[in-house]
Amino acid sequence: MKLDHVIISVQNLPAAIANYREQGFIVTEGGRHSSGTTENALIAFADGAYIELVAPTGEEPSGNGYDYTVLISKTDGYTGFATLSHDLEADAAAMTTRGLSLNPVANGSRQKPTGEALRWKATMMPDTMSPFFIEDVTPRNLRVSDRPQDLAHPNGAIAITDVTVISSVAAVKEVVSSYRIITDEDPKLSDGLAVFPLDGFTITVRTATLDVHRDHFAARARAPFQITLRTTRPDVAAIHIHGARMAFTMT
Repeated sequence: MKLDHVIISVQNLPAAIANYREQGFIVTEGGRHSSGTTENALIAFADGAYIELVAPTGEEPSGNGYDYTVLISKTDGYTGFATLSHDLEADAAAMTTRGLSLNPVANGSRQKPTGEALRWKATMMPDTMSPFFIEDVTPRNLRVSDRPQDLAHPNGAIAITDVTVISSVAAVKEVVSSYRIITDEDPKLSDGLAVFPLDGFTITVRTATLDVHRDHFAARARAPFQITLRTTRPDVAAIHIHGARMAFTMT
């Protein structure tokens, strides 16, 4: 299981693009989803994963393709993350066999500003987008740039190494159990953390012990609380921008 992308819902896409560029990220325009209700911009990394800034267009659904307004929240912040599959039907069947409830696989598409159309398919759990599961139909570098100039972030970021989600004390066993089913891995447990080591990144389930954790869980449930980025620079400080916490590490 490999990380595909992490989603940040924003209300004003041009403002978010400008602000993340100020923080040392290269942000590329993504385009509009086929439903017409959402548009995005991308921050791609050398490890192949990316951050998606997604915003509402204010238009009614066109009836074409999946309506991704499910990823939009009233306030800016994380709303989910996706893992990459190379055989979605087989992976979905395996997770279902292990006891996970999944929606039917749906087709998605987006048109880039250049006019190029790209397609994928995805499936998700009925109650959360953390995570959902995606497979490219068209070549992946149509969906997210792999051009060296789009990966050379001034802040040195090269990879997403961890996605941290929050669970309430009451629900932690259920949440950890669901990630065990999803990943088919047992976590490393310590001090209120359950860490699932995967291909190039970890998923960390943190029990809500602080007010900031409880507030996040109340507002966003299992949506990411924080991501950790690997950087080549020792002087990059953690940021909290557009409702999204990001830590940096050189390890």
